[in-house]
Amino acid sequence: VTAGAAVLQTTGGTDEVRDTDPIVYGITLSSAAEAAEVLDQAAKVAEDRSFTPPDPRQWVYTKMSHTTSAHAGGGVVSGPYETHTWELWQRVDGKQYAAYKGGKISVGRGNGTPSRAARYDPLPRDPEALLRKVSGGRPYHDLTFGTLITILKHRVHPPETEAAIFRALRLIPGVRLVEGKVDAAGRPAIALGMVGREGWLHEEVLLDPRTYAYLGERAITIADHTSGGDGEPKRLVKKGTLVRIEVRHSAGIVDQPGSRP
Repeated sequence: VTAGAAVLQTTGGTDEVRDTDPIVYGITLSSAAEAAEVLDQAAKVAEDRSFTPPDPRQWVYTKMSHTTSAHAGGGVVSGPYETHTWELWQRVDGKQYAAYKGGKISVGRGNGTPSRAARYDPLPRDPEALLRKVSGGRPYHDLTFGTLITILKHRVHPPETEAAIFRALRLIPGVRLVEGKVDAAGRPAIALGMVGREGWLHEEVLLDPRTYAYLGERAITIADHTSGGDGEPKRLVKKGTLVRIEVRHSAGIVDQPGSRP
């Protein structure tokens, strides 16, 4: 995403409005076999990595940014785009969270509601069992894909569990590798994704091409789509439009909120 940016505020991150036209992409998808090969390799790399279980009182640090339209409701039909960047600390046991508020670190307790990732604990290490648990028997493969990506993004997993996530993704019908070069905030990436059930949006996860670590996500239209209705103005979103991109800039285990790996 390139353009002049006006910084609106800084509270441990930045919010930017980019005065640009829609960012247009062309997508060429590979075969299911090629996607399966990538996910098999990702699982093997995950199994081979070293892992020291964090102490429950340590914290998971994440720095993220999210780019989408600055229009009300996020309807992406034209510029400007808006990027929000933030830092978050989550205690490994899930009992506390911390973030910048008013330029200072604010620590609070969880609200007692399990996060989308935590509600599936404990995660099965058998990929078929994991897929059954996450899908709940629903036929909506795009929702299952999105849930597995959320689990991959927000948690620190033992190697066997991370490998099971990749192998479960491999079992979802319709997952494809995006051909050609992809980047996440200027970093080379592998994109794997699937078409949503309405047939116009391709949702992708971006992985490091060497370590297969999560780098981010993006959503791109693969067909013209008219949004709106029920009293709202209709908007045409053209094929090849970047709807959103989420980038994880940094992640790691730290001893206290405010620290960075």
